[in-house]
Amino acid sequence: GGQFTETVAGMLIVASIGAFGLRMKLVGVGLAIAALFVRELAALYVVIGIWLAWQDGDRRALAAWGLGLAAFAVFFAWHSASVQAQLGPDDFAYRDSWIQFGGPSFVLATAAFNGLFIGEPLWVTAIVLPTSLLGLLAWRDAALAPRVVLTVAACMAAFAVVGKPFNDYWGALYTPLLTVGLAFLPATLRDLLGAIAKPRR
Repeated sequence: GGQFTETVAGMLIVASIGAFGLRMKLVGVGLAIAALFVRELAALYVVIGIWLAWQDGDRRALAAWGLGLAAFAVFFAWHSASVQAQLGPDDFAYRDSWIQFGGPSFVLATAAFNGLFIGEPLWVTAIVLPTSLLGLLAWRDAALAPRVVLTVAACMAAFAVVGKPFNDYWGALYTPLLTVGLAFLPATLRDLLGAIAKPRR
């Protein structure tokens, strides 16, 4: 069940970013809230969306975010109450904390959880991840690049601290965005090599 929800939430995040790219902001907000309903870890993307709307002074988008969060709060309260009602005296959660400080090794494990490289050795991901990040950082789209880069960075930073070793499937939330970096990598390398080869004045 967990792997399925992360995959769906990740696809909703991709669709949301696409909607923002098409200037369909309310659709983008709606898809982001849908991702939050599917998996609460999508809150990282939602917080970034709210911050970007605040930076742009977009009151309409901020109102949509507020309505979406209010709806989620009601849903989460109902869901929590329903779960608590089903728990018996012998039911208990994990005894150890979700704060594990897995660091780079766990981040790498989450980055490996994607449709392109999931079956490959981990050293393949160790090459793909930094090259994907290089492509993302060189992306010049002022509307989309910050949303994608901040989402990937937030997920990686969070997963360096939070997550048990078996939670590598959380990577499905952000790994689809790494393929964008791969798409821009050839142009990035071309510009980088051109800058290196350019004679100094």
